Amino acid sequence: MKRIKLTSRENRILIMVRIYKARYDVSEITKLQAIMLKNPGLLAKKYRKLMEYPNTLARMLLGYKDEVEGKGRNFSLV
Repeated sequence: MKRIKLTSRENRILIMVRIYKARYDVSEITKLQAIMLKNPGLLAKKYRKLMEYPNTLARMLLGYKDEVEGKGRNFSLV
């Protein structure tokens, strides 16, 4: 696969996007963890509704849930 050469500005933007995504993930995982502590043992569908996620974000929620449970983010996808 051919690598594309990025300018320093494009590299900075890419890094900023990755930092934003990481912060967002941590924020959402923290929110889910609080919900799971208040409501243990619910199905993923119930957690999705409590987080007000559409069905299109169900896989992302499963990854967050697995992360909270200590399984790793890709556990449900394997």
